[in-house]
Formats: sequence, structure tokens, C-alpha cells
Amino acid sequence: MKFNIPLLLWITFLDILALSVFFGTSIPLILAPNSVLLGAMSQHDLIYGFTLAILPIGQFLFASIWGQLADQYGRKRILSITLTCSMLGFLLMALAIDEKLFWLFIIGRTFSAIVAINGALAQASMADFSQGVQKIKRFNLQFIMVSFGFILGPYFIQWTTHYIHFSHVYWWVGTFYALTALAVVAKFTETLQNISQQKIKLTVSFQRITMLFKEKSIRKILLVWLVFQLGWCLFFQFSGEFLYSGRHFSNEAINQLFSWVGAGVLLTQILFVPLAAKKILPAQIVPWAIIIVGLSLLLGGLVPIGMWFYLTLAFYCIGIGFFLTNFNVYISNLTPATQQGRIMSMLTAAQAAMTIVVTLCGNFIATKYLATPYVIGGAIILLSIIFWLYAKNGRLAYAKQANN
Repeated sequence: MKFNIPLLLWITFLDILALSVFFGTSIPLILAPNSVLLGAMSQHDLIYGFTLAILPIGQFLFASIWGQLADQYGRKRILSITLTCSMLGFLLMALAIDEKLFWLFIIGRTFSAIVAINGALAQASMADFSQGVQKIKRFNLQFIMVSFGFILGPYFIQWTTHYIHFSHVYWWVGTFYALTALAVVAKFTETLQNISQQKIKLTVSFQRITMLFKEKSIRKILLVWLVFQLGWCLFFQFSGEFLYSGRHFSNEAINQLFSWVGAGVLLTQILFVPLAAKKILPAQIVPWAIIIVGLSLLLGGLVPIGMWFYLTLAFYCIGIGFFLTNFNVYISNLTPATQQGRIMSMLTAAQAAMTIVVTLCGNFIATKYLATPYVIGGAIILLSIIFWLYAKNGRLAYAKQANN
């Protein structure tokens, strides 16, 4: 088991690094005039939106299936498959960039999107052998790796591509996935205690997934996650476009800004989240974190670029750092041990569903009102507080569980 925690943390980091690589290169590859893949082709905005939509659609359709498979056949076997497929997806995208074949890039992106569940499976595996405060600390370590992925992504792009040879960074990520898949096969010890060898029936799987919604505490908390993700996805999807078109940031400046935001979240997770975990329950932290995230984004869209804008981003870093760890621990503690893969993959699928909604509708709103990612996104996040209050029975259930 000594290799499990380092491997799970690395898998979490690699998934976010890969995400950061895609978003950090999507503007020069697709959106910018005379882009690498599209050249002088028209309708860049439409094609850009279509390309962004591939990931959430793949996660929405397949994440819950991978989660069910991981609960039934074990984490190791499914992680080996998804990591290998992630490798193939990024290698195809690298080849597509070298050959300037946009259709091949879409195939590679689709392939990687179908298996974009490695981080959630790593989290489910971590939950298998973690309890109480130990779970908070280990989940927090995983979200620290998430922050590292966002921080290092832009610099990794710059180091490997020099903003010219964009395929290089995709070759690197594909290689990392290949080595990680081999490491999982060779060194990872299965964490799921009871592995079923029965042939899976997808209709039954979906029926089992819906069983989670029959638990009132979980159903209500999932509503909080859905509303929060609707606002956060609006911010994440269109923040770069707002800064690029509305505030005239360069692509390099946008990448550096997101890197610094990742550094702020990282400091919160290293310095403050572990201290709070010793004295305060996740159920007490989550609502305040939601308020901080929502208000900081809303205000950030209203103030001009300058000291006040960067101050709101600092508060955002604090709020999101506390929210991610504590919310995921909270809902994990409400879920039976045999369903950790399903619930973690369901969170991913729910986030993907909100991303699809945002991708389909958000671009129209964002073109009419440039500050949409911040102002409207922050306002929607604040609305999730209403659903948190609605879920008070779930919080009471958690408090009883913690006291026992």
C-alpha cells in the first residue's frame, strides 16, 4: 500500500495538468485568428465552443459508468484502462497538431473526454482507506495537487512549446499517462475490499446509481453541488474569453493569472484547511466558503482591473480552497463505502452537465454582457446557499455520524 497515496496524488495532478494544457493552448490552437489548427477558416468562435463542449459531454455520458465499473471490478483495473485511453487521446491530439488535422484533434479530444474520470476514481480509492480527520487531510492533499496542476500548467506549456510548437506539450502529457498506467499496473494495491466478478449490466448499473438519490441527505446535497457548479462553470468556461476580449489580456497573461490563482488556492489548502479541520466540521465550513466564492466573483466582475480586482481573486482563492475539500469530504461521509466510486463519478458527471448547459447558453449571454462569468456566475453560486439550507437534514445526519 506504500505506493498508493503517491500514485493517487500523481493521478490527480496529472488529470488537472492535462486539463490546464488543453485550456491553456485552446486559444492559439482554435480561437485566435489564423489559429494553428484552423488557419484562416471562419466561425472560430462556434468551433471553439464545440471543442470545449466535447469534454463535459463525454464526462456526462460516461463518468457514472466508469464509477459503477470501479465499484464493481475494483479501482486498479478501471484506472489502468482509463489512464491508457487518456494516453491515446493526448497522443492523437499531438499528432493532429503536428499534421494540422483538426478532425484528428477532435477524435483525440473525444477519446480523452470519454475517460476523463481518473481524478474522481483516485478520490474514491483514497476514500476506501481513509476515515474522519484523516480523510479530510488526504482529500485536501488531492486538492493541493489540483492547485499544483493549475499553477504549473501554464509554465509547463511555455517550457515545452515556447508558444510555437504546441504539439510538444501534448506528447509530454501522453507520455506521462503511459508511465502512470504502467505504474498502476505494477505498483498499485487494490483498495476496494469486496470486488464483484459478475458481468456488469448497464441497466442495473443506472438503477443502482439512482439509488443514491433515494437518500434524502445525498439528494439535497447534490442539488447544492449542481447549482454551485452551474455558476462556477460559467466562470471557468468564459473567464478567459472575458479577460481576452473584454479586458484585453494576452493569452500568456491569462495563463499566468490562472497560475497565480492556483497558487492562492494552494496556500489556502496548505496553511488553513488542515488547521480548520482539527476544530470545525465540514458542514460548518461549506456555507461560508460558498458565500466567499460567490461574493468575490460577483464583485470581481464589477470592479475595474486593478487592486480591487486582484483582491477579489484573493478571496476567491480562500473560498474555493475551503469549499472543494470540505464539500467532497462531507458528501463522501454520507455515502456507503461500496458506492464511493459512484458518488465521486456522479459529482464529475453533474459538473459536466452544468458545463454543457453553460457552453450551450453561456456564450450568448457572455457576448451580450462581458462580465457574465463573474457577475452572473457569482450570483448563481450564492443561490446555492438556499439549497444548502434546504439540506439541513443532511447536515444533522452528518453531525450525528461525526459524533459517533
